[in-house]
Amino acid sequence: MWWLLAVPAAAVVAALLSADSTPETPPSEKNSQAHPILRNNLQRLKMQLQGSTKRKVAFFGQPGAGKSTTLDILTEGRLQTRPRIGVATDMTDWSSSPNIPVAIPFGDVLFVDAPGYGTMKHPPEVFLAHFPFDQFDEVIVVVKGKLVQADERLIRHATKQTRRLRVVQTHSDTLSTEEREIRRHDLSKRLGLSLIQIQFIDNRTQEGITFLKRTILPGR
Repeated sequence: MWWLLAVPAAAVVAALLSADSTPETPPSEKNSQAHPILRNNLQRLKMQLQGSTKRKVAFFGQPGAGKSTTLDILTEGRLQTRPRIGVATDMTDWSSSPNIPVAIPFGDVLFVDAPGYGTMKHPPEVFLAHFPFDQFDEVIVVVKGKLVQADERLIRHATKQTRRLRVVQTHSDTLSTEEREIRRHDLSKRLGLSLIQIQFIDNRTQEGITFLKRTILPGR
């Protein structure tokens, strides 16, 4: 008859453990509530966008993808403040200073050079939770090599909210015509984008820059 006592005792222990424990916050929620300066800057960005009648364009990308270089070339180095460019890293930091410029006017366009996501300082969860994608006329995601999970998550999330999204593949001089077509179709299939939403450029040779400039900065 000992087993009749063992079952209630086990049930009591389980109940006590359940009562004392609290549900663990999912990692995505933890990250979205961390990084207070980054979240504050994203809130400032949202307020600036709401108060502007300019066309709003955001550049996203992994650190070192070439987004800041692309933006600097498009604006011929005349942005105030110019994008900070690093090699194989990201020089843009929204996690340390509460007063860093988050939106840069250029003629009738308001540019945002977002920090490289997927790092300890700029985890993708914070951008997914707080970046105001819905207020942008266009979001441009710059990629260099193989897509990572953070790229796919951000692109799928942004596609549902922004008016227009484009994926720009840099370093196109390293790809043959055949390789580009394979890459374009692969990105289209994986991300649920049309083929015209995927463009190839090269910041060194400036291939594709004229077309990109014409579509982002009409009349220039």
